[in-house]
Amino acid sequence: MTKKKVKLAFITNDSTRKTTFNKKKKGLMKNVSELNTLCGIDTCAIIYSPYESQPEVWPDTQGVHCVLVQFKWMPVMEQSKKNQESLIRQRIAKASEQWEFAIMIRFNQRFEILGVWCQIKIIIWEIGVLEPNKGRGFGGK
Repeated sequence: MTKKKVKLAFITNDSTRKTTFNKKKKGLMKNVSELNTLCGIDTCAIIYSPYESQPEVWPDTQGVHCVLVQFKWMPVMEQSKKNQESLIRQRIAKASEQWEFAIMIRFNQRFEILGVWCQIKIIIWEIGVLEPNKGRGFGGK
């Protein structure tokens, strides 16, 4: 059975909203737990709810505290390392594309200049100023 596409809009009915919240919270907690188990990484979740007086935490309060302490003790550069790496990779890719485009433009300009130069030499040869050399193109001697 396929899942029905969920319309992303605020749920106005209170009981439907609470039911949806509980289902989504349960799924989120399951995913956090699976991520921890399958990948062996430290994970935690803190969910504040308008329906409960205390936030729900996973795995427990002490586990969340340990993960947050690990994160706080990381240098700031390490905390945002992944974002910086992707940004640098994007910049390198863009610069590489611009470089290749500039090389292509320069290559085309050189061929255009060479073509014009050959046309000038042919015109000069046709009016009799230059004579073609044997096997070496045009010469001016």
